[in-house]
Amino acid sequence: MGREIWYINDLPLRINSISEPILYADDTGVIISSISFEYFCSVSNLVLSHKIKWFAANKLSLYLDKMNITKFIQGIHHILHYVLVTK
Repeated sequence: MGREIWYINDLPLRINSISEPILYADDTGVIISSISFEYFCSVSNLVLSHKIKWFAANKLSLYLDKMNITKFIQGIHHILHYVLVTK
């Protein structure tokens, strides 16, 4: 009889209040909406801190050298949306 391994990703529960997580296969993207780059830096540091702890607790690797940040500007009010993608 074979064994089944179930993997439940509860990472969004830790970062939902400060960002919008996007999960796809082995990628974890995070959308952080901000009106300033300083706020983005503050929130992204907090999100990365949670991700590093979560990955370590689940014995997974987080490759920060494969991290990408993409900036989008929306509307006339220039609301900034930054997408932080890690593998």
